[in-house]
Amino acid sequence: MKKSVDRNLSDEQLVQYHLQGDQTSLGILYERHFNNVYYKCLSFSKDPIEAYDLVQEIFLRTFSKLHLFRGNSEFSTWLFRIAHNFCIEDYRKKYRNKYEKLSSLDYDLADEEYEPNNLDNVSLESVIKSVSETEQLMLKLKYLEGKSIKELQDQFHMGASAVKMRLQRAKQKISKQLKFSYEMM
Repeated sequence: MKKSVDRNLSDEQLVQYHLQGDQTSLGILYERHFNNVYYKCLSFSKDPIEAYDLVQEIFLRTFSKLHLFRGNSEFSTWLFRIAHNFCIEDYRKKYRNKYEKLSSLDYDLADEEYEPNNLDNVSLESVIKSVSETEQLMLKLKYLEGKSIKELQDQFHMGASAVKMRLQRAKQKISKQLKFSYEMM
């Protein structure tokens, strides 16, 4: 007769029992972590049925790789990292598929009538010039060259909050200028 596993064991102990051949320990781990993994998946998919399917796939992947669990972190941390990465991977696959579907459409812009609006006359350059040269440079470095806040801090000798505030104010000025230009036309 097979000895039953104590449900009060830690996750790490249950992993060790499984690696020694005990199959009931997987059921206990599944029961303990199902809800948390499910809600993580639901936050990505927004569909309860799809979230449930993702949970099943995540647990299958996790349990098949259980021998790779080194114990450097808690089992729950390891599991949630797998779940998070799996959800991101799933989301990217869906997004990529949607993009491919859109790009595969035969859509001829010549069939559509173009009606110019007043914003066509607004020069983006003139709007950007409404902010200081420093703000222009910060915006360029951050949004065109992808510099981090830390890199901007070092370059401009400012704290992180000062950099963020300058970027925010520059965006607000540009937004106001665009709105003003639109209203004037």
